[in-house]
Amino acid sequence: MRQCIVRAVLAVSLLSLAVLTGCEMLGLDFTLDLDYHTTVKTSGDIIQDIRLEITGITGTMLEEAGLSEDLPLGEEGWDFDRESTDDSVIITATGSYILDEDGNISQVEGGPEVPEALSVRVEGGLLSKKYFAEINAAGSGIGEFGEGGEFGELAELMLEDTFHLSWTITLPGSVVESNAGTIEGGSATWVFDFSSFSSGFDMTVQSQYTDWPVIGGIIAGVVVVLALVVFFIIRRRRAPTPFSSGIVN
Repeated sequence: MRQCIVRAVLAVSLLSLAVLTGCEMLGLDFTLDLDYHTTVKTSGDIIQDIRLEITGITGTMLEEAGLSEDLPLGEEGWDFDRESTDDSVIITATGSYILDEDGNISQVEGGPEVPEALSVRVEGGLLSKKYFAEINAAGSGIGEFGEGGEFGELAELMLEDTFHLSWTITLPGSVVESNAGTIEGGSATWVFDFSSFSSGFDMTVQSQYTDWPVIGGIIAGVVVVLALVVFFIIRRRRAPTPFSSGIVN
């Protein structure tokens, strides 16, 4: 999926360069905002949401020309959605995976292929667990786009100024350790520029999860049992003593 989005970025960049060249390098401002959100749930479900927003005159031109429908995003298993505003085109993709007890990420029937860069493992028992997630993303290959003379250099310079990427990983519980720039609750967010996205990056995050509903259920069960024991003890003490039959001389 990451390569698919990269192809879309390159396609938009090529279109923009053609427009810029045809307009004798007029200042046609636009931005490419790419947001990833990976969510790991206690149920074992993993949800991957990817959002690509093209803002500015390029987004408007894509929509008016109907080219947003032709962007190379069609990988199997992803649910795509497109929407547009007055000055932008927004393309979102959602895919799901399953995490088993051994930490293996499996493909959902009809869903996208399992991403090689993502690994998740879980340690702990019933009441408390530790979640570890890591993404080792190799170079995207966009850097090669900058090779090839003046045109390539212009493309790379343009992407450097207009391309923005953020990636958020949300785990159960609260984050206790991460190399992310921003941490909030169970979410860790990284922000990358064009250079880091092109060359690759590593993301690591660890969270601590306490299953309070289970703990609350256990406490409630213990309280109920104790209450029943006390009830029967009191009832037994208050029960009348049967009169003995027979006559004492």
